[in-house]
Amino acid sequence: MEKKKVKKKVSKTSISEANNDLYTKIFDQLKDFELEVMESGQDDVEHNYIPFQNMALNIITGGGAIENKFLEISGDSQTGKSYLAYELMAAILNTGGHAYLNDNELAYDTAYGTRSGILDGKKYLKSKQKDIQMVFHEMRGFIKAVRQFDKKNRIICVIDSYVGLSTKVDLENEDAMKDPRGYMAMQKNMAWQNAIGNFVGYLDRYNVTLILVNQAKLDKQNSTPYFKVYNSLGEDVIKFWCTQRIRLLAGAKKKIETKSGDKKIIGQEVKVECIKNRTTPPFQKAVITILFEKGIMKYSGLEGILLADGLIEAGNKTVDGKKTKGFKVVSTGDFYTSIEDLVDENLDLVSPKNHFSINNLSGIRLNELEVEVAEHAE
Repeated sequence: MEKKKVKKKVSKTSISEANNDLYTKIFDQLKDFELEVMESGQDDVEHNYIPFQNMALNIITGGGAIENKFLEISGDSQTGKSYLAYELMAAILNTGGHAYLNDNELAYDTAYGTRSGILDGKKYLKSKQKDIQMVFHEMRGFIKAVRQFDKKNRIICVIDSYVGLSTKVDLENEDAMKDPRGYMAMQKNMAWQNAIGNFVGYLDRYNVTLILVNQAKLDKQNSTPYFKVYNSLGEDVIKFWCTQRIRLLAGAKKKIETKSGDKKIIGQEVKVECIKNRTTPPFQKAVITILFEKGIMKYSGLEGILLADGLIEAGNKTVDGKKTKGFKVVSTGDFYTSIEDLVDENLDLVSPKNHFSINNLSGIRLNELEVEVAEHAE
C-alpha cells in the first residue's frame, strides 16, 4: 500500500517570524552602518505642519510647511515670498520655538516681522553672512546651542534669499577663463549641493525646518553651459533637496481711488502653485491677495477653492425684503454673507484633511475617481 505524501502547511506567521529573526541577526552585524529595518504596510504617519496665515495656502500645501523638512518659496519680485517665510517664523516663535534668519540682502525690517505676525518681545537671531558654507556653519552652531538648553521646542531656519549667497571661486584656471560667469555659477551650485547635503540630516535629528526664499528668473537669455535659469536660480540643487516647493507669480494690481481721483496701487493678486509636495498631490493652485502695508490677506483665495470643489455655492437670498449676495454651504444649506463668517462656523471646510482640492488631479475629483475604479473592477 502506497503511503500518501502529506504536505506540511507552513503558516505565514512562522515564515514572518523566521524572517524577523533573520533580519534581527543581520541587523546586529550591521551596527556600524546607518540602516533602519523597514516593514511594508499602510503608512499611518501623521505629518505635522507649520501653518500659513492664509487658509487657501494651507489647503493647497496640505497644511502649510511640513515640519523637519525643506521648503523653497520662489517667485517674482513683490509677490510676498518674504512675508510667507516670516509668517512661518511667527508660527514657531509665538509658540515658544526658536528662529534663525539669514538676511544677506539686508532687506529685513522689524515692521515686516510685525505684519507677518511675530509678537512683540520675541527674540531670534539675524545674520548678514553672505558665504554659503559659513551660513550653514552658523545654522548648525545655532541649532546645537539651542538644543543644549531646550530639547523640545521647534526650530526654524530661514534664508532670505538664495541669490545673495555665494562662495569663493578661483578664476585663475582654464575653465574659468573660457566662461567666467558660467564657471562661477557651477562652483556656487556645487557649494550649495555640499552645504545642503550635509545639513538635511539635522532636520529630523534636531526638529528643524529649513525655509529658502528664492527669486524666480523666467528668461533663457542668461543661460550658460553650466547654468540654465528657466524657473529658479536654485537650478537642480534646490529641486532635489526640497520636500515642498511653492511658486508665486504676480497677478493683477490692486488699486484704490484717491481723493484727487487718481488710482493708487496698494497691493496685487498673487498666483500660487505648490509645484512639489511629497505628502499630498502637487500642482494645487490658489490666487491670493497681498496688500503692501498689511501683508497677505487671510481669506483671499479661499472663496475660489471652496466654490470649485463644490463645498459652497454663491447666490442671493432675500433678507429683510432685500436680495443679499452670499454663500450657501452645500452640506448644511446654511447661508452666510461673508467668507469670514462662513469659515468661523464651518472650520471643517478649510481643513486640508477634508478637502477635495488636495486630491484633485487633472480635473478628476476623488469621489469620481473611486466610482470609475469600482466600475472598471466589475
